[in-house]
Amino acid sequence: MAKPTTIDLAIGERIRENRLARGLSLQDLARAVGVTHQQIQKYERGTCRVSAATLYRLADALLCDVEALFDGVPETEVPPEALPKTTLANGEMTLSLAIDRLPDVEVRQRLRDLIEVLGPGDP
Repeated sequence: MAKPTTIDLAIGERIRENRLARGLSLQDLARAVGVTHQQIQKYERGTCRVSAATLYRLADALLCDVEALFDGVPETEVPPEALPKTTLANGEMTLSLAIDRLPDVEVRQRLRDLIEVLGPGDP
């Protein structure tokens, strides 16, 4: 198992802080997210990296924005030119995640095509 990064540790700390602030036990949060309480412990300790989908479910269960789980996360060591040029607003992220949950691949693609046609385009 790889050593936890400072990012893994910071996110784990935010998960724990939010869980305790809401008076949730490890078991409560685990049930809400659909994992075991041991897995929540691993996330909180930073010994297991949290996937994007799990981060989204954690934020939902903790009644916070995903961004709140990144508070205090150190700046990335990736050069700025390697980062994507566009970012999604909260509503766009929610829509994107909702589309990704649709079971029919063709419907997902048609929705993406429709959004692209209706969207304002590149500035």
